[in-house]
Amino acid sequence: MAIQHFAGSASTKICFAHANGYPPGSYRPLLEALADFASVYTYDHLPLRMPEGPYKGVKWGHFADDYIAQLQRAFDEPVVLLGHSLGGTVSMLTAAQQSHLCSRLILLDPVFIPPKLQLAMRLLPRSKRQQMPMVRKALRRPNFFSDYTEAFQFHRKARAFTNFSDDALWGYIRAGFGEREDGVALRFSREWEAEIYMSAPWVWSKLKRLSIPTLGLVGEQSDVVYEPVIQRWKKTQKGVTIVPMQGGHLFPLESPDAVVPLVQEFSLS
Repeated sequence: MAIQHFAGSASTKICFAHANGYPPGSYRPLLEALADFASVYTYDHLPLRMPEGPYKGVKWGHFADDYIAQLQRAFDEPVVLLGHSLGGTVSMLTAAQQSHLCSRLILLDPVFIPPKLQLAMRLLPRSKRQQMPMVRKALRRPNFFSDYTEAFQFHRKARAFTNFSDDALWGYIRAGFGEREDGVALRFSREWEAEIYMSAPWVWSKLKRLSIPTLGLVGEQSDVVYEPVIQRWKKTQKGVTIVPMQGGHLFPLESPDAVVPLVQEFSLS
């Protein structure tokens, strides 16, 4: 099933949507802490359920359409939508399209591309977008390791995981790789990851008409949600609350304890 009950039995229901390349299990410390005051559910984006593709031409709007359908199947009442990065943007698109599914919206460093950069990306041919640094890096990722330990040792040296504790990194490795007869392989393929980077959507018209109470938590050192993006977000979505968090784009994985009280306060208010 795309939406699964993770933990917790409280009346407040939170459904969490994960980032590009980071399956829900990567966030176990955060989700377990949220389950102290809420019933926590997780959503698997399409790449975890369709690992062989399709890739080319898939848009984030397709992810939102799928999320809407899955929420309608799973719940008979509005729930708190919580999402990180890709998951935050898809949660926003979902709430903007079907507001009755969402009681509150909590976005952790969502991908909101500035208009000028978005336009430039749209004008680039696919061959040029494939040369974008994040896309090239994704496509060069090893898909396979002999075992979990080799995968851990490789990622321990990667810059993206510099601020991960060993426990947090092991959480990602266990969630992000699946066992095969000859080793372990990525569950969220590098081809999917690259395609998602190339197809980030225009969000500003959706944000403008969004009336659901919204909390945005953004990394102070984030290279995704930085000051011009924050200012445009505040100007576009009236009434949004935006709180800076210590860390970069991956702060929900690096410092989950800092996220929990803010989510609790906003969810239960």
